[in-house]
Amino acid sequence: MKTIARTYNPFNESRFIAGIGGILIAMVATFLLRYPYVWALLFVVGLAVAIFSLTARDFQGYWLAIFAFVLPLDIKKMLMDSGPVTDYVLKYGFPVGELPGPVLYLSDLPFLVLMVQWLLEIIFRKKRIFFPKSNWMAIAFIIWSILSLIKATEFSSGIFELVRMTKFYFLYLYVANNIQSKETVKTLMKFLFIGLIFQGLLCLSQYLIQDISYTFTNLVGKKEFYSAAQIKIIEPIFRTGEDINIGIRASGTVGPMNAQAQYFEFLLPVAFLLGLTATTFWSSTFSLVTFTFGLLGLIVTFSRGGVAGITIGLGIVLILSKWFKIISNRKFLTFLFIILGIFIILAPMFYSYFMARPEAASARLHLSKVGLEMVRAHPILGVGLNNHVVVKPEYDPWKYAFPMPVHNHYLIIASETGIPGLAFFLGFMGSTCLYALKAARGKNLYLTSVAVGILGGMAAIGLHILVDYLGSHTNMTLLWIYGGLAAALSRTEVNSLDETF
Repeated sequence: MKTIARTYNPFNESRFIAGIGGILIAMVATFLLRYPYVWALLFVVGLAVAIFSLTARDFQGYWLAIFAFVLPLDIKKMLMDSGPVTDYVLKYGFPVGELPGPVLYLSDLPFLVLMVQWLLEIIFRKKRIFFPKSNWMAIAFIIWSILSLIKATEFSSGIFELVRMTKFYFLYLYVANNIQSKETVKTLMKFLFIGLIFQGLLCLSQYLIQDISYTFTNLVGKKEFYSAAQIKIIEPIFRTGEDINIGIRASGTVGPMNAQAQYFEFLLPVAFLLGLTATTFWSSTFSLVTFTFGLLGLIVTFSRGGVAGITIGLGIVLILSKWFKIISNRKFLTFLFIILGIFIILAPMFYSYFMARPEAASARLHLSKVGLEMVRAHPILGVGLNNHVVVKPEYDPWKYAFPMPVHNHYLIIASETGIPGLAFFLGFMGSTCLYALKAARGKNLYLTSVAVGILGGMAAIGLHILVDYLGSHTNMTLLWIYGGLAAALSRTEVNSLDETF
């Protein structure tokens, strides 16, 4: 039975108050950015975005769309003097988690509006809170991370990462509780895909013009890490091969090249499967165009872990789609032969792709040994949350070309929070996959496709972070979104929906 859409009342108390909050947040955001030459424009745009939310038919969908769209831009503002942070980075290098200072991300603002609306519904409408089973793994991981601060050398660095982790947890709970319809899932995925197309085009343009230094000037971030001088210092990281005259790897706005590749890996499996299962021409075209630009963007990052990860992720998507009868035998065999044919034809190119920059592979092996030594020395509580780069020099007398953390996220978590912390983190990832498997057995083709896509994305990331760390704010956000979304899709009332929902 089709649900009857309710008429939106802009003066509904929870939405009206949240809308006013949105206006204030938009105004504050423009002041925080503090770029004189775009101040007026940002003020007008921010105010317009907030005011339009009062007339939007779907208030939640409106702010969810804005959140999903701005998430990969990684626009942020340090709410303190950057001097101490700069000193920290010069001394230790970039931390895996949050910088040691209060940071406000642009995506935090629409998320805050959504949280205020949900809080008002809990208070005034007595809305119950759904706690998925994966919640207990998340809580255990956070509690153990708090305990690890006992061992922290730079306590403030751990505290700011704990704040960020707490924000991720509330995002996870929000998604698990408030994604309750196919249309809401569609809104979330559609605007994540729009961001994916933008990032794919941006990476392609960066690779073609061979410039990744100042994307959109200060608006998206004048990154000194990508300045010409810095690139020259750590040139091996940015080169696509050993030849000094060869091209520079592309990197959008999510983070360094490998982090950008991880962003693509999260979303490409979902886009791929929705392109195969969409019931309308335009929906299928949109998803496949998203997949194409995202895949091209991933390729020009020259992230070997990213290419290996997405290969496994897409393979799992195809196998599970066939297993759950989401796609026909004909589609399965067609794409299987296409993929095998491409692999055979491009095998020499793949070989060159994976064999480039051998020094990076040898450095990873060395760094992994360093990470293992840290875990052996601190197996229970680790060295403290977000203190990996602080303590690493004690176990790594040999320095990489740039102060880098261990390129294995599992070892980083174990080194910072101990083996129990790693167990809780793996439990959270495993619970997410189990929820997605349950949702994949549902009746709604779109929702089951998203669930299987989540499994493909988690598999791709799970493989990639064996050789890289998951340090980007955007990517960590997507990980927790997937945790909440898989739980939401697995709920009986959502999982059993038929196509008329």
